[in-house]
Formats: sequence, structure tokens, C-alpha cells
Amino acid sequence: MKYKIKTFGIIILIATITFGLSACGKDEEQPIVLLAPGGVIMINGVLRWGEVKDAEGYNVIIDGRLYRTTTATELTISQEYRSGNIFVEAYAGNLRSPLSHRAIVINNPESSGQSDNKKQVNNPFTEYVPADANIISLVGVLGVNYRDSVINVEPRTTPLVIELENVYAHGEVGRGGNNGADGELGLPVIRVINTGFSPDSLSFPGGFLPRLIISSIGTRNGLIGGAGGNGGRGRSTGDRGRVGGNGAPAIWGADSIEIIGSGKLVLGGGDGGNGGNGGPTSALGYTYTNGGNGGNGGVAVITNEFTVTMNSGGVTAYRLSVGGEGGQRNRLNSTIGGGRDGNPGEDDTRRYINYAGNEISPRGSVTSEPR
Repeated sequence: MKYKIKTFGIIILIATITFGLSACGKDEEQPIVLLAPGGVIMINGVLRWGEVKDAEGYNVIIDGRLYRTTTATELTISQEYRSGNIFVEAYAGNLRSPLSHRAIVINNPESSGQSDNKKQVNNPFTEYVPADANIISLVGVLGVNYRDSVINVEPRTTPLVIELENVYAHGEVGRGGNNGADGELGLPVIRVINTGFSPDSLSFPGGFLPRLIISSIGTRNGLIGGAGGNGGRGRSTGDRGRVGGNGAPAIWGADSIEIIGSGKLVLGGGDGGNGGNGGPTSALGYTYTNGGNGGNGGVAVITNEFTVTMNSGGVTAYRLSVGGEGGQRNRLNSTIGGGRDGNPGEDDTRRYINYAGNEISPRGSVTSEPR
């Protein structure tokens, strides 16, 4: 009997120790990992960068030496240090993050439109950037798709920084054609106004925005061109369905585009619109009508130069657009032959980025994102 009691007691003791060790394992804290600060930009001597999770502060390093320590995400740099190589690192206790990319420096003494305030965007949103503005900072809500949205940029001769924080935006969808009308082109999210936008040509007149810098911070941002409008049905007896509009690129009119920051950024062209169905038939002559062709999917970006400089944890991905479906033929009845459905539009399977008419695919993963 005593033996049984001792055995039972040993079992209880082992179970208690095992439970205690298990509980200790569950309470163990995960180690902190600091990412490099993203979106490091200095405009007219004011250095700015994105906030890093779990950071207690930041070290600004110029030419390999510590310049200043701060808990803010903005710092004015003394004139004599502005020409140096500037980096930022985050810290928490003795832990240090990797260095940021080298700060992008923009000097425009005549500018009166610099904005240091972040703006919460509506859904949808329309923003206007005047020619004397150096930077626009937009903040969205993670998980929200901002459709039919646009950032209109006034033509300029100076660089522009667009900072995005959890803004996933789609361009305006082209208007659908009424009976007898083609669907209209979609529109880009970022476009330089009054530059003769025409995504069909895959080129544009340069000189209106020499340098566009997109700073992607937060968790996820997206710029997706607007989809083309659907083609209208054939208007009268015998008319074929109309053509769907082509999808738009995400960005239009910048000679040079640079993407920086630690937040994921998705780029993609708009989907093509569907072709219209064939028009009415008649026993007196038009026994069938053809469907319209679908519009082509848009490319992600049309530009002359493209550079991606993402920090650890940052990813630039490409959402491939798809062509619109062809419209359906219309026959007087099932026994009468003839007529055909419209052809589908072309998918953007190769042309992630277009450099002045040359189809080149830059580095970056292909992703499946909401349409």
C-alpha cells in the first residue's frame, strides 16, 4: 500500500514539473527585431523617416559618425552637415537595427509648398499637388481598398516625394459605353495633368515630372491603375458589340521613379473592360451579330527610369492585370450559324514595367491582389 502511495506521489510530482515547464515556455517573450527605418528623405535640410516598431529612439549617422540621437522621426540637419552621407538606425536598449538606405536629398529653396503634416485620406480620395510642393504624405487604413482615387500632379521641374502609409489605391474605372459606344480607358492613380494621357501608346511626353520618389511605409501600400470600361451592346440591328476600354498604368507622366521604404508596395495595371454583346438580329437580313473585343490589361508603370531601393522587410510586388472578356455573339436562333464572340483582351503577363516603349520586367515578386 505504501508502495502504491509513493508511486502515485511521484507521478503527481512529475506532472506538476512538466506543467510548470510548459507554462514557463508559454510566457517566454519573443526577441525584438528592429527593421531599418524606411523613407529617409531630407528636404531643404529637414530629415524625415518612417517609424520603426518597438524602437525607443533613432541615431542619425553622417559620414560614419553619430550626429544626433532623437526619439522623434524628424530632425533639422545643420547646414555644414547637409552634404554628407546620411543614414538612420533605430535602437531599443542595446539592440540596433540595420542602417537605412542613404538619405535622398532634395534642395528646392524657392519651394513654399512643403507639407510636414500627414493627411488621412477619404474613400475614394482626390488629391492635388501644386508645382511648388516638395512632398505629400497620405495615410490610409490597412485592409481598405481606395477605389476610383487619384493624385493629380501639376507639371513641374523639381522632384516630388509621395509618402504612402497603408494606402491601397485603385485608379478611376473608365466609363462603360452605351449602346453603340466603346468603353473608355481607365485612369492612373498618380498622373501629371495636362500631358495628353494615352496608355495605348505606352509612352508619354517627358519633362513634366523629372523625378518622382515614392516612400512606402507602414504595412502595405498599393497603386493599381483603373480598369477599362465595358463596351456597349451593338446599337441597332446588325451592329457588332463595342470594344472594352484598356486598363491604365498605376503611374503616368514621371520621367524617373524611385521607390524607397520598408513597407510592401504593390504596383499593377488596370484590367481591360469587357467587350459588348452583339446588337439585335432580324429575320429580314441580320440573322447574327458579332460580339465586341475585350480591352487589354494595363502595364504597371510607364516611365523612362525605374529604381527600387527597399529596406529589410520591404517588398515590391507586381499584380498582373488581365484583359477583358470578349462580348457574346447574338444569333436569331440556335439553328442559324455564323457570328462569333469577341476576342479577349491581352493580359499583362510580361510587361510589368514599361521603359519608354521597351518591355522589361524588373526585380520583384508577382502577387495575387484584389481587383
